[in-house]
Amino acid sequence: MTSDRFDAGTIRRAATGRWRSILASLEIDVPASPKQHGPCPTCGGKDRFRFDDQDEQGGWLCNQCQPKAGDGFALVRNVKRCTFPQALQHVTGVLGLQPTNGETVRSIVAEYDYTDEAGAPLFQVVRFHPKDFRQRRPDGNGGWTWNLKDVEPVLFRLLNVVEASSVLIVEGEKDVETAYRLGLPDRWAATCNPMGAGKWRGSYSDALAGKSVVILPDADEPGEKHGAQVAASLTDKAASVSRLTLPDGVKDLSLWAVDRTQADLQDLMDQATPWSDGAAEQSECPTDLSVALVDYTALLSLKIPERPCYLPWLPEGGNTMVYGPRGVGKTFFQLALAVALTTGRNLWHWQCSAPVGVLYVDGEMQLDELRQRTTALMDLPPAAPLEFLTSQLVYQRCGGKDLVLTSDAMRQEVVTILEARPDIRVVVLDNISCLFSGINEDSKQEWEPINAWLIRLRHRGLATVLVHHAGKGGQQRGTSGREDSLDTVVHLSKPVGADAQEGCRFELNFTKCRSVTGKAVAPMDVRLDTINGRLQWSWQALEESKLAQAKKLFAEGVNGATELAEELGITKGYASKLLKKLRVEAAA
Repeated sequence: MTSDRFDAGTIRRAATGRWRSILASLEIDVPASPKQHGPCPTCGGKDRFRFDDQDEQGGWLCNQCQPKAGDGFALVRNVKRCTFPQALQHVTGVLGLQPTNGETVRSIVAEYDYTDEAGAPLFQVVRFHPKDFRQRRPDGNGGWTWNLKDVEPVLFRLLNVVEASSVLIVEGEKDVETAYRLGLPDRWAATCNPMGAGKWRGSYSDALAGKSVVILPDADEPGEKHGAQVAASLTDKAASVSRLTLPDGVKDLSLWAVDRTQADLQDLMDQATPWSDGAAEQSECPTDLSVALVDYTALLSLKIPERPCYLPWLPEGGNTMVYGPRGVGKTFFQLALAVALTTGRNLWHWQCSAPVGVLYVDGEMQLDELRQRTTALMDLPPAAPLEFLTSQLVYQRCGGKDLVLTSDAMRQEVVTILEARPDIRVVVLDNISCLFSGINEDSKQEWEPINAWLIRLRHRGLATVLVHHAGKGGQQRGTSGREDSLDTVVHLSKPVGADAQEGCRFELNFTKCRSVTGKAVAPMDVRLDTINGRLQWSWQALEESKLAQAKKLFAEGVNGATELAEELGITKGYASKLLKKLRVEAAA
């Protein structure tokens, strides 16, 4: 029974008082009482974590990474590195929610050993019932540590793969073992990548260089996408890439293999065709859009998962643009954003809901400067992945290619990376001018393919943050059509009269923000200083900053609205309002 039969409220109520057992399913030990502290399963901090298993929300906090209370679902998401719906599904499975009161006990049903090329053990993938998977590595003392920290994932049965000339790729370890049980032909190996569909890495393809590869996708949409991702990754590496399709819509090899023999497997593998033929056949299949139609009543009854917000103005799937003049501090802002998201710490007065993986795509900065800036801002190790894709490394490692996302093929490469890394949920693109060069900035038509790509990323639940330059008039440079698909637009500008030697300081204004109002999107005055060799942010509401500046000018004799407006770069009406307030204070 999956969570699509229950709404979030029902699951929350069912979880009341049972969060300790729910978290035990993830090998999380929580303190015995809400007054006691223990190690934090998110950041690893010792004696900083508190938990209340009688709280309906599964309340918890960590003095280091979650200074304000979070709920049990956020904790499940942090540990499993999963989406909110996946967290709901996990909790539903542990609780054994059924139409009756039957309980389902979670137990290990299979352990799959992953080794290096010499056969030395690296880690295990563990399969549970109800169906779930976890990864663990040896702890050096005869036990296990339930994560893959500092372990480079490899293909399943890598030793067999290295020795084979032909390789069958299936989706999961169970199907790999099924292929070996039936009896693979001589010089053949079967394999899969750990963690299932959509998690193929480019490094896996290196182990298949020069080999004949046959891909057998699971007969469902994730399986087809996964197979296409693997095939694309093997282009120009494998000697050949073929496709194998199971008959009669059978989902996977293990289901097909019931009552089959080695001869049946050989006959099946003889039916493999070049991957391009299979891909072309798939692309010609018409789409029945009518299945996606819903009427008003059906719309109201849809079970729509709660969409998490990483920051008040950055929801899952949200598209954001940050723009400002050169040298104002846009990149420092983006790096601070990436640090906050991956550590789970607040960004200024904005609360970060939980650590979330970030891909930072940089189009112009030198690696040494990028590393220097990031490490200066990073006072805690990331609790979620922080990955960098830079133009410098693409040029050095990809045969002199330029990282230009104007190319549809290059954008698809980024999608391939993201589909292989579901733990990455936010993509920062710094900046438009460098990454999308070769198009007319003023042409909305030339931007449309990029706009469509951003929307496709949104459909995958990915949030994107675009960085862009401002023109001479202070507005974003080029076509305003870029804002069509954006949820949030942030304008950074230099404060009027700011010292050019002051470094990174800017006024931050939200010029567009869907469904968010109030303090969360109020204008701010932000600066970055070096204190005791460390970078440190300071910020205050822009209204407070302007009032402080006005008070200083008022004391120096500036008492006219026009003059004050010119000095502060504000409207005459706003200047009049500030003067009125200052005169009242002076008379008091």
